[in-house]
Amino acid sequence: MNENIIEVSSFDQPLLRLFVDYNESQLFHYSEPDPGVFIAESPKVIERASVPDFLAALPKKPRIAILESVVNPTNVGAIFRSAAALGIDGILITSDSSDPLYRRSSRVSMGTVYQIPWTYFPKEAWQEKGINLLHEAGFKTAAMALRQDTVKISDPALQAEDKLAIILGSEGPGLLESTIQQSDYTIKIPMKEGVDSLNVAAASALAFWELGHSEK
Repeated sequence: MNENIIEVSSFDQPLLRLFVDYNESQLFHYSEPDPGVFIAESPKVIERASVPDFLAALPKKPRIAILESVVNPTNVGAIFRSAAALGIDGILITSDSSDPLYRRSSRVSMGTVYQIPWTYFPKEAWQEKGINLLHEAGFKTAAMALRQDTVKISDPALQAEDKLAIILGSEGPGLLESTIQQSDYTIKIPMKEGVDSLNVAAASALAFWELGHSEK
């Protein structure tokens, strides 16, 4: 196996300019490295993208998921796996959710936590201006909640939206009331009588199948 080891003597070297100037999200958006492994450490590389930068880098007609206070690492990993498989373009996670890079999350996701773009939304910032920020970026928001005033996930109006954010809540209490009130849609999965809810990971898979870019 041929090795191509380059000694770095200064961060001013032209070869390093790409890694010095861009953060992790921008690296994957602007650069297609040669096959192999590159290791780069700097504050810009290891920090997650800001939410506005993250949203701006998404493809046209994006479908994204928002995880609000989802604390179980198994559920987080399963949601990532479903998102990658079913055409979700990115994931925003409130900072009180389980870290997708925890071993359990990573294993359950089958490595898709390293495949699908994601970043953190600080919890306080999410509560104060999260929905407004998404609206300013052109997104319609769809909160998954067990309410009477809901639309089915198969509603054609949801598919017709150019930009859609699917918001998933914590395993126990679900979404904040403020999140539901500010969202454009409240959506639910039709179920047989006698079953009041689905696990958040299972619910996410159904929502992503219906609303993502998956081939049907």
